[in-house]
Amino acid sequence: TKEIKTWWIRKENIFRKSKIDFGLNTYYVANMAYMFAGCQNANIIHDIANTWDLITSRVGNMQGMFAGINNLGIAPVMETGNARDMSYMFYGNNGSKLTTIPAYQTNLVSNMAYMFYNCQELTHMPELNLYSVSNAHNMFGDAVNLKVIPGACNFISFIHIKHLLYHLLLYIIILTEVLVYYN
Repeated sequence: TKEIKTWWIRKENIFRKSKIDFGLNTYYVANMAYMFAGCQNANIIHDIANTWDLITSRVGNMQGMFAGINNLGIAPVMETGNARDMSYMFYGNNGSKLTTIPAYQTNLVSNMAYMFYNCQELTHMPELNLYSVSNAHNMFGDAVNLKVIPGACNFISFIHIKHLLYHLLLYIIILTEVLVYYN
């Protein structure tokens, strides 16, 4: 659509301005990967979090959407029900004042790798549905102030069970091959 093409043409100019002075129609956008990554303008980040009607209900890819924003003070409330990839979403926000995130809907998300990596001020997390997650590599790496991750026991148990079943299956396959070889 015209709105999306306009966004990419104006992207460089947007981040140089002190305030966003036009609307951004994101209704049909399905991929917002790295859309605001690296933006260091505090006014724009404030606008994103507080005044934009950021329509994300159709977005499947939110990878790196807010990565590297060192002055991010609040994570925007967004519709995330169709998101499949939230990897690197807040990656490297080590200088930010981001202490918590909203309760994003994550029941379809399969990739959360490095999602909060190096978010050193993060202290609180809402409970996230982690049932569909297959890649959570370093999800909370270097998030040194995060003490409790609600629902993590279920997620960790699920991952460990998958890991144990995988190794059990490998053991059965090897044992079967050995038995066939010696028979």
